[in-house]
Amino acid sequence: MIYYKQNKGFTLIELLVVIAIIGVLAGAVIVIINPTAQLQRARDAQRRSDIKVIQKALEEHLIVRGSYPATSGWVCSNTGGYWIPGLDATYLKRMPTDPVNSATCAGTPRDDVSCYRYCYYSASWCSLSGRDYIMQTRLENYSNSDLSQKPFYHASGSFCSNWSESANNGLYVVSSRDL
Repeated sequence: MIYYKQNKGFTLIELLVVIAIIGVLAGAVIVIINPTAQLQRARDAQRRSDIKVIQKALEEHLIVRGSYPATSGWVCSNTGGYWIPGLDATYLKRMPTDPVNSATCAGTPRDDVSCYRYCYYSASWCSLSGRDYIMQTRLENYSNSDLSQKPFYHASGSFCSNWSESANNGLYVVSSRDL
């Protein structure tokens, strides 16, 4: 009598074909999901949320002290801690910093397209000096509809800026008028 051995399993070729198919499908799913863009959108949502938190604290400062914190120029979040003078733990438990927080930026996000940090201004330009303020950051994953910035007018009604460059390069600008 001749006994034949029954094959119980897969051949090496069959296994390699299945692994290749799984690899192609996994690659396609990663391309569709685009994790880099997802992370950028998440950081941008955090930036918008942080700016709103800071704006609320600035409004509380205005109510308590009668003005926004005045500065001598732009102040930015590159050092951490309470980076807006006069805005301390009385108004915020923790001062937000940008999720990327480019501490080595040369200037503000408006000056440097690779600069990711929050900046605040309430100095002499357009006679802001505690009466109004401007804040800016840069978004990573944006469309022009995200950045339809309104013109900025001084409290007296005089025109200061329309921030027209913001829709072109991801600069996100808010002011005391945007609440």
